[in-house]
Order: sequence, then C-alpha cells, then structure tokens
Amino acid sequence: MRRVLNVLLVVLLTMLPIVVYGKTVIDFWNLFTGPDGQVMEELVKEFNASQNEIEVRMQILPWGDPYYNKLLLSIQTGTAPDVAICHSWNLLVFAKYDRLFPLSPRTLEKGGVNKGDFLEYPLTAGKYKGVTYGLPLDLLTLGVYYNVDHFKSAGIDPSKVILNRENFIDAAKKLQLKDDKGEIIRWGFAPISGDLWRYWYSLLYQFNGTFLTKDGSKSAFNTESGLKALQFLVDLQNANLIPPTAIDAATAFRTGKCSMTISGTWMRRGFEEQKDLNYMTAPFPFIGPKKAVMGASHLLVLPKKKNRDKIEAAGKFIEWLTSNQIKWTMNAGNCPTRKSVINSDTFKKSQKHQAFISQVNYLAWLPQVEQFLPIQSRMGQELNAVYNRQKTVVQALNDLEIYVNDILTRPIGEVGR
Repeated sequence: MRRVLNVLLVVLLTMLPIVVYGKTVIDFWNLFTGPDGQVMEELVKEFNASQNEIEVRMQILPWGDPYYNKLLLSIQTGTAPDVAICHSWNLLVFAKYDRLFPLSPRTLEKGGVNKGDFLEYPLTAGKYKGVTYGLPLDLLTLGVYYNVDHFKSAGIDPSKVILNRENFIDAAKKLQLKDDKGEIIRWGFAPISGDLWRYWYSLLYQFNGTFLTKDGSKSAFNTESGLKALQFLVDLQNANLIPPTAIDAATAFRTGKCSMTISGTWMRRGFEEQKDLNYMTAPFPFIGPKKAVMGASHLLVLPKKKNRDKIEAAGKFIEWLTSNQIKWTMNAGNCPTRKSVINSDTFKKSQKHQAFISQVNYLAWLPQVEQFLPIQSRMGQELNAVYNRQKTVVQALNDLEIYVNDILTRPIGEVGR
C-alpha cells in the first residue's frame, strides 16, 4: 500500500508543472538577454494576472546558436516550449522541416492579421509556402543615436539631423574633442563592433548591391558595391574619425565619451536607463546613392509537439502579445509592426521611435536562408578583422564569399531530424 501511495505521489508531482490551480501552464522561450528581457517578463506577469485560464512560464536562453540549438533539440526530444521567439531570418530552419504548428485562423483573426493591420513584409516574413507560422512582434532596424548636448556645443542643430556622407563626416570631426596633448578624449562617432556587419549590410544595399543571388543559392556581395560599403568604414578609420580598434561604444556613448553611435532599436531601453544622457535618434546615414538599412523581426511561433492540447492556450497568449504590442514597443524600444499602433497618438508622441519607423519603406531585409546564423557570425568575424587591421577589405570579402558559397550548399536544417 505504501509503495502505491509513493507512486501516486510521484504522478501528482509530475502533474504540478502542467496545472496550476486549474490553469493551463504554457512555456515561453525567448532570447531577450538584455533590458528587453525585463520588459517581456513584465508583460508575461501582466498577461498571467489578466485572466484565470492560462499561466505562462518564461525562460530566457543565451542569444544566437545556444538558443536555436536548444530549441531544435527540444522539438526533436518532445520537450519543446509551447511558444517561442524566432528571428524572421531563421524561420526557414523550423518551418521548412515541419518543426512548427501553423497559426490557427482564430489566432490570425484575434491577432489582427485578417484586418490588414500588419505591415506587409514583417507579416510575409512569418510565412513559408503561403502558410503563416509566425506573427511579427516587432520591427528591428538601425539608426543613429546622438548626444543632443554635444551637438549644441559643436554648433550643430540637434533638431535637424539628417545625415548624408558629407555632413556625417563633418559632424564626426566637429564633435571630436582632444586634450592639451592632442589625445582624443571624446570621439565624434564610435561604431559598436557587434553591429559592424549590420552597417556593412545596410551600406551594401545603399550602393545598389545585394547580399545573395535572387534564388538565395550564392553570394552576390563581393562586387564594387560590397567594396565601397566596407571601404567607407575603413576610410573613417584611416581619417582618425573612429577609434583605431574596437571599443565598448555603447558604454562610451552612455558616459559621454562619444557623441554618436549606430545601433538597433533594441538599444533604446539601455540608453534610457542612463538618467543624465540627453540623446536623440536619427535615421541611418545616407552614404550611398540609394536609401537602405537592415530590417528584421522577432516572430512569435508555436514549436511542434507530440500533442496539440495546449495549442489553443498558446494561441491566446500570442493574440494578447500582439494586441498589446504598444507596451512592448514603448518599453523595449523595438518598432511596432501593426499599423494601428504606428498610427496611434502614443507611438507618434515617442520622438525617438520616429527615426526608426521612418525607414520602413526602404528596409533591406535579412535573407531567409537556413544557414544565415553561421553566415551572420562569419560576417562579424571578417568585418572585425578588417577593423582590427588583420585583413584588407579585399581579403575579407574574398574569404567571406568562399565561406558563404560553401555553407549555402549544406542544408543545415536537416541536422537533428
């Protein structure tokens, strides 16, 4: 009898994670390791308090390979979360190999899709072969962060900042400060080393280039366009307008040791936490003959599981998040993908968002190919090698071309099937 009671106790304990006071418990995985993770945690708490049917448990995993590898493994072993975040450029790894549940017509309707409320491309980026597998939580792009007080002291009107090649270079010169010995104590512009590949990708399209061929089978960047895009960054370095080697530019900007930096919408929350930082934002500089800047989205997806018993609850959570997109936007910093939010008074009053959303009609979206995560990592390595004077522009682009063309022949998504 005692043995039977012990077995029953074990069974009851294993059921505890599934039901909490009669609620359906769903697991939500994401890779929001920065301040945006705190925002999402607050939203999950708000959702849990808003109703009595569903309890969401959120887990934040390391960004990049660790996150996606664990997500793939969880699907393979039957331990996947009920809802997960997937970058738009990585959807193919999951959708192509039947690793996601398609979103139900109810979720699409309640989530605002059927009303035509989403921007076209972010919504398209959540589809594979015409089937919607992910709803775009936000829009990710780049812009200039600049110190208003520094601009004023340098005689630059901070209310009229539209940067092209000429005035971007001019501003970088005027904003730079030196001590009595001629040593630079404040940089006019300092690039964030982790974003160098994003700068180059954006400039590649500004110079009328493209990253891959139309069918996505080969690289297309090792051209005059790619050379010009990367050479611009090298020219800034040669002119002593950016630090000679990579520095922690985000911290330098926060603490007033550089006047401008370029990064994504995701940096806003961190900069807002610096109470004495009087900053504003501007669109990505127009260096080439064509307007272009990198674009991507975080998608909300439903990882494939052996049963569908929680899919309705997971759908309701996704519906709630997209319906409350304004809260994610205003607190995490990323731009909205719903037109009703973009046109709302609350969003329009957020001046620091406007520089980013103003670029929506000329975004150069990151390509949806299975291998883009390792490609992205290699881009970062090659561009940092150029910045640290370990490779020339030509060497870096040649080496990147060889790598990309090789890896595109390998169907990475097959791993773990």
